Amino acid sequence: MDALLVKDEAQRSRTAEGEDQIGPENDPALNDLVALAAQICETPVAILWATGEHGVRVRASVGLPAGDLSSIKLPDPVPMPQGKVFEIPDACADPQFGPEGLLIGGQPFCFYAAVPTVFVPDGAVGALAILDRLPRKLSEAQQSALPMLARQAAEKLQLQERIKRLSESISSAQQELDALAARAAVPLTGLPDEQKYHQLIEGSLGVIFTHDLDGRLLSLNAHGAASTGREVEEMVGYPLEKFVPAKRQNTIREYLKTVATTGQAQGMMHLTHSAGDVRVLAYRNKLIADGSKAPYVLGFGVDITEQVKAERKLRTLTRQSNSILEAIGDGIFCIDREGRATVVNAAAAQMLGYRQEDMLGCVMHSLIHHTRADGSFYPMRESPIHKSISSFGTARVCDEVFWRKDGSSFPVEYVARPLIDANSNESGGVRTLGVVVAFTDTTERRILDRMKDEFISTVSHELRTPLTSLRGALGLLRGGALEQRPEKSRQMLEIAINNADRLGRLVNDIVDLERISSGKNELHLSLVRARELLHGAVNVNEAQEQGSSTRIRLRPTEVSVWADSERIVQVLNNLLSNAFKFSEPDGEVHISVRNLDDQEALFEVRDFGRGISPNKLEHIFERFQPGDASDSRALGGTGLGLTICRRIVNLHGGRIWVTSALGQGTTVHFTLPTRPRMNLR
Repeated sequence: MDALLVKDEAQRSRTAEGEDQIGPENDPALNDLVALAAQICETPVAILWATGEHGVRVRASVGLPAGDLSSIKLPDPVPMPQGKVFEIPDACADPQFGPEGLLIGGQPFCFYAAVPTVFVPDGAVGALAILDRLPRKLSEAQQSALPMLARQAAEKLQLQERIKRLSESISSAQQELDALAARAAVPLTGLPDEQKYHQLIEGSLGVIFTHDLDGRLLSLNAHGAASTGREVEEMVGYPLEKFVPAKRQNTIREYLKTVATTGQAQGMMHLTHSAGDVRVLAYRNKLIADGSKAPYVLGFGVDITEQVKAERKLRTLTRQSNSILEAIGDGIFCIDREGRATVVNAAAAQMLGYRQEDMLGCVMHSLIHHTRADGSFYPMRESPIHKSISSFGTARVCDEVFWRKDGSSFPVEYVARPLIDANSNESGGVRTLGVVVAFTDTTERRILDRMKDEFISTVSHELRTPLTSLRGALGLLRGGALEQRPEKSRQMLEIAINNADRLGRLVNDIVDLERISSGKNELHLSLVRARELLHGAVNVNEAQEQGSSTRIRLRPTEVSVWADSERIVQVLNNLLSNAFKFSEPDGEVHISVRNLDDQEALFEVRDFGRGISPNKLEHIFERFQPGDASDSRALGGTGLGLTICRRIVNLHGGRIWVTSALGQGTTVHFTLPTRPRMNLR
């Protein structure tokens, strides 16, 4: 930034403010922050207000007609600490308010929340407030987000005030510099009153100096020296490079070359302050060569350090606002009254398959909302998003689809909230500036809901079956119908015990699966010999399968694996139990392990039973998916054993799969690492 730009900016601001074209009450950034607060907190109204000389001033608002702003009377949140949320969940039930709650512009509101904040350097206070017509409470996420937005709004207003004051100061100083520059065009000796001229220079609030073509200072006014924390005598006679940070000294050499070549130069100069910090000077210098003396450079400058800091802070604030928008996982876009996109966050662009810059300026309805889920044409005038522009109401929709760039669609749930112009127009009416839309891809949610429903249905069926048998057997015994038939009584007791055991196994498997899925079941890994794992599983299985004629053939080997021995024994026991169930009487089950390479070992459990159909192999590891549903219940399985095996093997970083041929048997294979891994699958 140079002095000319500073002057032009100050003049532009004065002109615009004089014509009522811009001002803090019509700042798009503040309007966006307020709209974002309403969007995140899911309220129809949000207001940013601050105290002023004439009472409360509304700096930005959304959801209120412009005519209502003059009659606003809000609860005072000052008793709350700055940055904390002041909340009234239900004003209608609060004795300090009437039965209608808060009346704002003639409209009743039940819910009110605000974050009190000091807005401007002179200590004026105010708040970012949100209102709803229904009683409610903010969620934890909303309680956290609202103070963040309030802080950004406060910093924005503070920066506006500082920049305004700096612009006024720069404008005043620039007028003095322009007058001095005009007088510098004539020889000093011809001035009618050199003493007054000297007083003008010394009394100026700008930096006025001269230096030779080598950059050595010839003269400097007192204000210029004071701006660097020094006296005039400490600077005159020394080169400019002495007062410039080391990393910027090359800019002085370039500046001297420019002014010698072109006769003038303008820009920004960084000077070190005696206190150690750096001051920024916007300068406009001119080479004076009138022939009466050696050429020299006359310089005029304005200290714009505070403005540079304020602009840097404003850029940081803007980046923070953008970061909040980009960090939100939901897709968010804004459209104007014509339906064209003005803002699109990264999540929205990613879900829709576009680049953000490709969507800006496009009619969003034609781009993503043109067709209904059934394939029929969707007129823009019927869209709830478009209707909210004229109805001023919030639309909540959960059963529509958006369309991606590649032509595919996905189900969405969205909220469309209009942005209402806070300024009255000539006719006193109200109009919307556009609509903010926040949407979520509900594909995964619908899949999970369907899976949950299927799981609950299957579990309830699996629980009901043994319970029915258990209840029937116990009912017969209690009724005394079998008192004279001891053999039948023993059969009923056996049925009751078997079904109770089955219920216990089912509950244990469900609990075990849930603990593994939620990560609550930690692995205790160590280097263990595979022989010990095989023998442990065989011993457990033999205790469970007493009386079975099926034999286990164990192939010993010297292999070590990096595993949780208790969990792997559980996997092997489940696989052996399945192999026993589907083996013929007097059959065999083979279990073995070998090294695949120096990284993995392969375990195999094989039976020689009926085998599994090829169309069932793909789903064999899913919940309640037995290899053969015709007799799985008779064999006592819960349908969760293989699912648990897959989860445990995957937690170890291994793989598990099944090979089978009808009439020839089934083999379950799984791998385990033989040494610790940095990243387990």
